[in-house]
Amino acid sequence: MNGDESLGVLFEFEPVNEKETNLQVREFFDKDVQKLQDLANETLQGIIKSPSFDGIGSADHATNKSEEHYIRVVDAKNELEIIAKAINNCPALSKKILNLRFVQGLQQWQIKEQLSLSSNKQYQKYRRKAYCDFADQYSRYGRDLRIMND
Repeated sequence: MNGDESLGVLFEFEPVNEKETNLQVREFFDKDVQKLQDLANETLQGIIKSPSFDGIGSADHATNKSEEHYIRVVDAKNELEIIAKAINNCPALSKKILNLRFVQGLQQWQIKEQLSLSSNKQYQKYRRKAYCDFADQYSRYGRDLRIMND
């Protein structure tokens, strides 16, 4: 037995289904993040540009509708801060792609131009990696968007 064989059990991870994970991440940003921004009356761009990510926690109970609404707003803002942290923890190129697409709202052709990419194939490769990088980072906060292969 060589040294590598003993590591198989310790470091055996389920492979991520890149295509399905990408669809999940895109849908998450298109639907869920938009709802969070609406509820918090805040944008990811505003959160990322703010000097700190110090959100205030929510209570476990609410005594009236006004408090319930406030707690939902605070929770939405806290979730946007977690999303911003996950984006900021991605590798540089992935972070840039995610920022250009979901924070600044640029279209594919604009992102390709910003990154000086000449082909759609190049862009798609980097975009897929960026979405998977985001899913990995976001999973560290207990929110797993990754789809694993069977």
